Amino acid sequence: MLDSYHKQKLRERPILFSGPMVSAILAGRKSQTRRIARKNSGKHPYGSDGDRLWVREQHAIYRADGYFVESDWCLYRADDPTWRHPEGFAREHSLRWRPPIHMPRWASRIDLTITSVRREQLQEISGGDCIREGVWPSEERQLGKSHLAIKRYADLWDAMHAKQGHGWATNPMVWVIDFDVCHVNKENAIRPAESDKCC
Repeated sequence: MLDSYHKQKLRERPILFSGPMVSAILAGRKSQTRRIARKNSGKHPYGSDGDRLWVREQHAIYRADGYFVESDWCLYRADDPTWRHPEGFAREHSLRWRPPIHMPRWASRIDLTITSVRREQLQEISGGDCIREGVWPSEERQLGKSHLAIKRYADLWDAMHAKQGHGWATNPMVWVIDFDVCHVNKENAIRPAESDKCC
């Protein structure tokens, strides 16, 4: 249990997830993530035990009246990647998918609490951790098949990082972040805070 001093020290940071990984979090299949440990990234670039992470994901902000941010609401591509404008949708109410990095805080629907953080080489991942990473539903896991889970995770890692020179074969140092989901906003209509009206 955290004392009052440590509660005051807790921080909140954004973290980006792809659509499939957002779906895995929402389905309760993902409770761990790995991020490249870059040089000069600090001692705890993603936070420490008890700190909060708010999820940034691909999204679209619909301005209901075409003018006022107060009436905005948000669509999440992980929920419906094939969404299209309905017939009669006004041009001034145009909607486009935005990359996760541009998601404002008010539009984030998932908050995570960090339960542990450690550093290790990427290829140290175990079959069990691949399950916690959300790449293989636990009900599909079979005894003696952990190497298949690792292969699936390696393929996913390469799809995201190989072009940047951090593929599975390079075995980079990574941060391993375990987390619990502490809040999911299930409402499609989300009102921004006063400080976020410019977003």
